[in-house]
Amino acid sequence: MAGISSISMSFTGANYLSVPTVTVSDPDLSASTATGSVTLNDSNIISGITISDGGAFYTSAPSVTVSFTDSNGQEGGIIVGSSINIDGTVTSVDIPVYNVPIVSSSVVFDSATGTDSDFRATLTAVFDSDTSTITNLIITDSGGGYTSDPTITIAAPYTNLNYEVGDLAQQFNPTFNMVGEIQGYNDSSRELTVIRVGASDGKFHEWNTTNPIVGLNTGASGSVLSVREVQTEPDAGGGTSGNVTDFDVSALEFIDFSETNPFGDP
Repeated sequence: MAGISSISMSFTGANYLSVPTVTVSDPDLSASTATGSVTLNDSNIISGITISDGGAFYTSAPSVTVSFTDSNGQEGGIIVGSSINIDGTVTSVDIPVYNVPIVSSSVVFDSATGTDSDFRATLTAVFDSDTSTITNLIITDSGGGYTSDPTITIAAPYTNLNYEVGDLAQQFNPTFNMVGEIQGYNDSSRELTVIRVGASDGKFHEWNTTNPIVGLNTGASGSVLSVREVQTEPDAGGGTSGNVTDFDVSALEFIDFSETNPFGDP
């Protein structure tokens, strides 16, 4: 009954202001009772219990009842303990001590009582405040009962695309900042048009798809999917004046969290 062993992230996202909630879908299996049989040595003395099926969703080690009829016709029963794995399956059973040859026997395990929530895997996101991205997912509980890749859902980032004409668009970088005047924003296409573009260090730079573009007054923020330069006129400062650049800006579409397992195989 497998749990999650690894996570592979395909995209770090953007515009996160804090650690988002990460949810993993329920396991495929449900609670089931373990089964097994008595193992006898050459003298027909009980030498162990063979587990046929370790069951599923045991939250504690079950008691195991071994019933038998011995060679003298005496019927009896012994209750022994067992051990379980972290994923809720029975891994071993204590050996019943009975030194009379056995003619027939049966083994009954207590029922498993765990639920999906007991064995649902849990993950924690690693948040980078400098880049507003999610850099990793840490497995805090591998869970159990997964027979196929689970669906991982990450809460959406901060969403504010209320860009206003005339406001300043800014993109913060480690050694310089890009600044431009917002000429327009198309809600349906999510294209942001910026003019009079320049950089804080007076050198020529381009907008990038790494950092979000923020509206100075509105606080609007979106991750850049692509940049398209329409017109460029160099200014005296080495930047661009009259530069009309279209941005595909989205705080929602950079990754579809409703799709199955966007982070690869567990």
